[in-house]
Amino acid sequence: MDLAANGAATADLGRLLGVGTVSGLSDRQLVDRLVREGLDRGDADLAFRALIDRHGSLVWGTCRQILGNVPDAEDAFQATFLVLLRRASSLHVGESLAPWLFQVASRVARRARSDRSRDRARGGPLFEDLESPEGVPLPAPEELRLLHAELERLPARYRNPIVLCHLQGKTHEEAARALRCPIGTLSGRLSRARAMLRSRLERKGWRSAQDLSGLLLPACSRFVVPPGLVSVSVEMASGGASLVPTPVHRLTRGVLRTMFLDRCKRLAVALVAFATIGGTSVLLAQSQAPKAARRVTQTAAKQTEPRPSPESNDPLLVESPPVVVRTVPEAGSSVVDPSLKEIRVTFSKAMADGSWSWSTVSKDSYPAATGKPHYLEDGKTCVLPVKLEPGRAYGIWVNSAKFRNFKDRDGRPAVPYLLVFKTKG
Repeated sequence: MDLAANGAATADLGRLLGVGTVSGLSDRQLVDRLVREGLDRGDADLAFRALIDRHGSLVWGTCRQILGNVPDAEDAFQATFLVLLRRASSLHVGESLAPWLFQVASRVARRARSDRSRDRARGGPLFEDLESPEGVPLPAPEELRLLHAELERLPARYRNPIVLCHLQGKTHEEAARALRCPIGTLSGRLSRARAMLRSRLERKGWRSAQDLSGLLLPACSRFVVPPGLVSVSVEMASGGASLVPTPVHRLTRGVLRTMFLDRCKRLAVALVAFATIGGTSVLLAQSQAPKAARRVTQTAAKQTEPRPSPESNDPLLVESPPVVVRTVPEAGSSVVDPSLKEIRVTFSKAMADGSWSWSTVSKDSYPAATGKPHYLEDGKTCVLPVKLEPGRAYGIWVNSAKFRNFKDRDGRPAVPYLLVFKTKG
């Protein structure tokens, strides 16, 4: 036997055996393999390929429907899975990655179509004939794009059942397990989702009498991803940025930026609600002195000498509000040890003892407190005893728009500071 051919056959056999070892893993386990430190590159590539094999038809069908043009759809397909690689370390994956991938594929495809409209120099048809794999006539191109746009606008609780059952072809039992809800609940949401989708489409001019599920099912779940596209995508992921074509890189970067801005907008909305209605749990500590003793008239306050501090010699520092200069863990870190028992925040000035405002960004992002906050001997570092969990993202306001009890010894509130970090999984 030819040695080269024998080597190729051995490599193919090794790949097949490798794929077999990861095929039984859940989506969450496969994503963990993509970001696990110290994992062999080959194992990470196998996990990535398994995710493409599992969800490639959904992504490919979505890109083909929205874009129509095969080269553009190939770029969008590759960009979608590159976004997955870039975001894998911060993803909270449930039983199925399909709903998240559908949203990313839709967003990438829309951006690709927008780029295509601006770039007339590429040539080629804007839309190629698209036939259903099962021979069922599909709606017109504009109707397909409208269908996907309205599907993505549905609330997640209604959109996800359609993605799993109609676009991926899962049974109700499989979809209910993936979404962690009873089958009856899944069936009710699916029925409600179809009614909402049809109503929204009809308001946009959709006049088809065909059953909506009949339009959705052949659209994505039976599409076969070209084998060459899968191979190129895996090589691109393992080879780094040098192998990524410019159009794919531009799509990936643009969508990642949009996703980041969307997260900022959601945080801003949450903060507005937080400041308006005070709908947040806050750990507040006040001085133990009686209330009567804390009621000081303006005259008495003027007669009280401020406690001496090292900053008193610098007028600028005396008049400026305190700011956070150091945190433990470091803000923005994604590799925090979950065994950490304390969160520490150090200010630029000595602070009023017995007064603080640790506020939540959201209920799920606030760590479980295991003791009362306190200051260290330096008078600048406040300690919050906590119990952290692995693989969790946390967000804590040190002062906020509404709660400002972190104050220096002259009563100046500290500048609000958002501490965000993630523990290692």
